Amino acid sequence: MPYCSRCKEELPVECFQLRKSGLKKGETNGYCIKCNRKKAREYYYKHVTERREYRENHKEHYSKLVKDKTQNMRAKVITHYSNGTNKCVCCGEAEPRFLTIDHINGGGKKERKESGRNRSYSFYKNLIKNNYPEGLQVLCFNCNCGRQLNGGICPHKNSSKDK
Repeated sequence: MPYCSRCKEELPVECFQLRKSGLKKGETNGYCIKCNRKKAREYYYKHVTERREYRENHKEHYSKLVKDKTQNMRAKVITHYSNGTNKCVCCGEAEPRFLTIDHINGGGKKERKESGRNRSYSFYKNLIKNNYPEGLQVLCFNCNCGRQLNGGICPHKNSSKDK
């Protein structure tokens, strides 16, 4: 019967994992499955705690990384949905800080609520991951809010009819 070098017990072969590769392929590992799991759990919690502490001590660095990553993804998404023009489809505004992604048929709030995504990082990441789904466009914040307040029609389009 194999011997566990951690709990110092002789146990049946079923209590050990077999090596999958190397010179000793097919032989039992040095630790039984129970001790192996305990060792893995200890390793995991030690490293999770260390990483958490490191992030806490380097908050500025991590927040800058997340901000940069979000801005890069946002730029990709806006470039894609504006067909490379990086302008509002309604008024032509080109200032990148004013541009946003708009659901053409509305329903963005409902989608965010159902998916649980309220952060822009996860929104952009999901759009890229799903290969840029249809039904979105680039608008400036004024046109986007104007559409919401004006029953789905941008005030720019209403004012052009009035003239």
